Amino acid sequence: MDAFDAMRAKMSDIEFATFARRVEWQPIAVEMGYGRKNGLLLKNDWSVRFYKSTYKGIPVYIMVHSAIEYVFAKGQRLSFYRNPWS
Repeated sequence: MDAFDAMRAKMSDIEFATFARRVEWQPIAVEMGYGRKNGLLLKNDWSVRFYKSTYKGIPVYIMVHSAIEYVFAKGQRLSFYRNPWS
């Protein structure tokens, strides 16, 4: 099992409030169109889930939106890309 799979295996659900306290989430929410004319907010989107885990021992917070996993680590730059179809 590689580090990415290990991170996914250890993911546990968290509430948006916990995610929001731990992650600088506003820039990505704006980039994704939340809060604009349609009024949909990231915290109210039923299709988004939030998790915590570790990646190579580093605490990470994960937002899953449309089966895309956005991984955040405070003060760390994580480098990985994984093509799920390969």
